[in-house]
Amino acid sequence: MPKLIANTTPIRTFEAVGWSTKTAVAVFPNKRRMVTGSEDHTLRLWDLETGVVLKKMEGHGGRVLALAVSQDGQIIASGDFNGEIIAWHGETGESLTQPIKAHHKYIFSVDFSPDGAVLATASDDITLRLWDLETGVQVGHPWEGHTNEINAIAMHPSGTLVASASADNNVRLWRLSDQRTVAIFKHSSLLTSVTFSADGKHIFSGGLFEKTSVWQIPKRASFTQILAITTARNACVTGDLDTAQELLTQAIHTNANDHTSYAHRSFVMAQKHAWDLALDDAIKVSYTDLSWPPH
Repeated sequence: MPKLIANTTPIRTFEAVGWSTKTAVAVFPNKRRMVTGSEDHTLRLWDLETGVVLKKMEGHGGRVLALAVSQDGQIIASGDFNGEIIAWHGETGESLTQPIKAHHKYIFSVDFSPDGAVLATASDDITLRLWDLETGVQVGHPWEGHTNEINAIAMHPSGTLVASASADNNVRLWRLSDQRTVAIFKHSSLLTSVTFSADGKHIFSGGLFEKTSVWQIPKRASFTQILAITTARNACVTGDLDTAQELLTQAIHTNANDHTSYAHRSFVMAQKHAWDLALDDAIKVSYTDLSWPPH
C-alpha cells in the first residue's frame, strides 16, 4: 500500500474580517462561486477565483448549519439552529423569502430536487420535510420513520428518491412521489453523511469509526425506472403530457440504455404530435410491451 503524503499547504485560503467559525459550505455548479454559513448567523457569497467576498447575507436568527445550491445556480437555501430556512437569489445574494419555520429543532441538512422545484430538509426533530420555496408552503406531511436525529439527506439524480442518514444508524431510502420508505440500510454506527453516486445506482454513507459504506439501490427490474414510468403513466392518464415527458427523460438521463423509457416517451411524444421526436425514440427500441400506453 503506497505511503500517504501529508499536505499542509492549501491552494487557497478564504478569509474575511469578523468571520466566525464556518459551519456549512456549498459550491455552485459552475464552480465559480461558493457560499458559506457561519456561527455568527450569516452567509457569505465568495468568488472562487479571486477569493473575494461578494456579499454578506443576513437574515437568520441562529447558527447556519446547512446549505444547498440549486442545479441552475439560481437559488441558495440555508437552514439554521432555530429550525428556520431562507431562500436567497443565487446571483445577487438577496433574500427571496422571510425565514420559514420549517422544523421544531435545528436543521442539519438541506437539498434541492434536480429541477429546483422543492427543497428537502432534515432536522433534529427526527423528520424530513419538503418545501415549495416560491410559496413557503410545506409539500405533503412530515416524513417519519427514523428514531433519532437526521444528520444528512440527498436527492437522487432522477428526482424520484431521497436518502436520509440518521443517528439511529440507518440510511432510509424514500420514494418522493408518495413519501414512503422503500428500503432501509442498517449501519453499525451513527451516521453523519449520505450521497448518491453520479449514475444513481448506489448510496454512500459515512459516520463514526472511520467507516464509509456503499449500498446498492434495489434494482427490482430497475427500481428508479419503475418509479419514473409509474408516475409518468399517471401523468399521461390525467393528460399532463409535459410531466410524463419530463419524468421519462430523467429516467433516460439516469440510464442511457433504458429502452423501456424510450418506448414510453415515444408514445408520449406521439400524443403531443411531436412526430419527429416520437420517431427518434421509437427507432431506439422494439416495442415489446403494448400494455403501458393508457387507452
